[in-house]
Amino acid sequence: MVMRIRGRSIIDQPIATAEIAALSVSTAKIAADAVTGAKIADDQIDSEHIAAGAVDLEHMSANSIDSDQYVDGSIDNAHLATTGDVVNRSMMVQDDLKVYQIPLADFLAVDGAGLGASEDSADLFVVIASNVISLKGRTPQTTTEAASAYTQFSLPAEYVDGQTVTLRVKAQFINGSGADVSRTSSIDANVYEQAAGAVGSDICATAAQVFTADDTYETFSFTVTPTTLAAGDLLNILVTASAVADDANPTQIQIGEVAVLCDVKG
Repeated sequence: MVMRIRGRSIIDQPIATAEIAALSVSTAKIAADAVTGAKIADDQIDSEHIAAGAVDLEHMSANSIDSDQYVDGSIDNAHLATTGDVVNRSMMVQDDLKVYQIPLADFLAVDGAGLGASEDSADLFVVIASNVISLKGRTPQTTTEAASAYTQFSLPAEYVDGQTVTLRVKAQFINGSGADVSRTSSIDANVYEQAAGAVGSDICATAAQVFTADDTYETFSFTVTPTTLAAGDLLNILVTASAVADDANPTQIQIGEVAVLCDVKG
């Protein structure tokens, strides 16, 4: 015989958990909003329990998204603010020894005049041959003769203050049938920082450098002391080519490139 118990026949006492069969409480038996945060065990809600698109801005804590949460390449121009210094120069990667060519046509004689097109007693002179512009020095015979020229260079806006600055000169020693056996022909440089119409001492830390080969371009690097240098500073650069001839066969120095290399950001 099956006995039925109606609700009014149950003694007015709470039903203990021992009287509830496992898995017998279905979703339909749970009142709306009956399960509060206090009833959820710690660390029990996983991503599978969060509906897609359910986490909106209101439910994120301040500063909760860090760089670890960004997908590589996911931040494009559309997501950068259009006002303020969103990405300033200090945040950029530094490029070391960026090359800035100085046009050889920009060089001046030591008295400030333009360079001539033929040999001069004190200055380098300009040569144009086969569409190539270069500078040449004097042609000594059984002696040493030097020729110089000035130019200016302004450190670019992207230069990192106090970082490396190098002057690079590419030149060749044109030998006259075995002259300058002593190998003392050289390239030298002086660099001065100009401000308010005045300059300090020479900040080129490298001495004159001698040629090691004949009739082939060599690269000469001169270290500029950068301690006080900053973007926009004006540098006065003096390049001197000293050719030596040990006999009556003339020699000469030809300069094919002058450049400033410096560390930059941007």
